[in-house]
Amino acid sequence: MSTQARRSGAPAARWKTGARLSILAAAAFAAGLAIANWPVVGERAMEFFALMGQPRLEAMRAMEEPVVGPDGVARTDWLVFFEDDAPEAERERLLARHESVRFVDRTFFSNAVVLSIPDSARAVVGALRSSPAVWLMLKDRPFYLCH
Repeated sequence: MSTQARRSGAPAARWKTGARLSILAAAAFAAGLAIANWPVVGERAMEFFALMGQPRLEAMRAMEEPVVGPDGVARTDWLVFFEDDAPEAERERLLARHESVRFVDRTFFSNAVVLSIPDSARAVVGALRSSPAVWLMLKDRPFYLCH
């Protein structure tokens, strides 16, 4: 194949790609304009978007449900970040004060651990959060930290 033939096809291919992108942009603009200005179209579009998001919403709700263990107790895992200057002994003493709290695992953060707390012990969550040794306490859902 000659160099001449390749060069002659390149601008046509770029023009086709550019034309397709322009048509797509114009269609997206027209759809946005219709959704914003006509209530019937907007309502239908929102119903469609809600239908598309339903599986993700159900998965997120399932993640929020507490897990019932073999002992029949519903528990939720919590990610607890301690203050950097809180000594290890103080961290252990804080967790030992609450007998319903179970240590699950360390994390790759040096100042964080995963704890399991029964849902019936909501006061424990408040007590841990109010401790000066605790910097941050989140439900153990790392997926939500980045999405």
